[in-house]
Amino acid sequence: MTTLENIKNKIKTFFNEKTVIHISVDMSKPRVHVESAKARVVGVYPNIFQIEVDSKRYTLQYTDFFTDKVKITELNEE
Repeated sequence: MTTLENIKNKIKTFFNEKTVIHISVDMSKPRVHVESAKARVVGVYPNIFQIEVDSKRYTLQYTDFFTDKVKITELNEE
């Protein structure tokens, strides 16, 4: 399993390199459902990060990876 620091570092790399990622999000509060969408990381903060999908911005927590609410394909390729 990936540690929280590894996730934060990888997302920061996506942000710095302006990499297009493939993300799936399934959350009820706030209501967000995105399946294998192309996204960009547009903000990185100590406890959260922001993505942009189809001109919509979403704020997500790094800890959502551990509850399987958020999945980034590029994180699983390592």
